[in-house]
Amino acid sequence: MFAVVLGDQPFSVGAVGHFLYRYANEDLARQAAEALAREWKLAPGLKPSPHGWVFAGLDSEGFPLYAWIQVRGSVLSLLLVNGPSTKGIFGRAVQVLSALR
Repeated sequence: MFAVVLGDQPFSVGAVGHFLYRYANEDLARQAAEALAREWKLAPGLKPSPHGWVFAGLDSEGFPLYAWIQVRGSVLSLLLVNGPSTKGIFGRAVQVLSALR
């Protein structure tokens, strides 16, 4: 799923992407998530969370970029939120997806 979010302030457009990758089993999904998290550790801002890993930083244009990596069974879930004024959107999306466990 990919969506463009329009805010009520000028230049408050954001992008939200939620990508799901199914693996043969939970171990393979977890290995893939951990490999992705290791790669992103190069960027300061990646932190482990109770349900996976959270990244907060800036994209190449200086806009906020948030990511959340988690594993649910054999599925790796990657949430990306990018753009000005998107921290609240990211927080709400993480809450909703966490409740789906």
